[in-house]
Amino acid sequence: MPRVVDHEARRAEIISAVLALVAEEGAEGVTVRRAAAAAGLSTGALAHYFADKDELLAAAFVEVARRVGRRVAAVSAERDPADLLHHAITAVLPLDAERRAEARAWLAFLDRALVRQEVAALQREVYARWRRQYAEILRAGRRAGVFRADLDCEATAAWLIAVADGLTLQLVFDPAALAADAVEKLIASHIDALRPR
Repeated sequence: MPRVVDHEARRAEIISAVLALVAEEGAEGVTVRRAAAAAGLSTGALAHYFADKDELLAAAFVEVARRVGRRVAAVSAERDPADLLHHAITAVLPLDAERRAEARAWLAFLDRALVRQEVAALQREVYARWRRQYAEILRAGRRAGVFRADLDCEATAAWLIAVADGLTLQLVFDPAALAADAVEKLIASHIDALRPR
């Protein structure tokens, strides 16, 4: 009797293997052969799920975006908007091993987005979603009087994402430069600057 394969579970295993490879060696360390070996498959079996390295990296990127989205969504919208915003920002920062691996995959994917339009489109989609999400939290905070009434929520959302991107780069390339508690305080100070004076 033929073995039944859970294709979604197999696909998830492959993506996890790719994320581990990227975390260890960057995108250059990912090949179809190495991804297959890391997932315990032949290259032929892997080809049923992903055609090439670009598809493997794209799937890893989508998984990273999904994980971050789940972490942010796990926080109740009933929380104080400042707390919610703080959580939304720190959810993307590489403050633990899992998020460091995700950040390395994210950065590897950025390189590909410079030369492949379909990858750039995914990148734009993720950033647009984050801007909308942050802007909505900011609008809720503005309505509740937590943030300044004159706050430009869209521009502030873009600025906060830029702060998160900059911190991500620093934490990936020089993790000893900023301790997690220092990062938390830095984010809190940026959020405090949005409050009414």
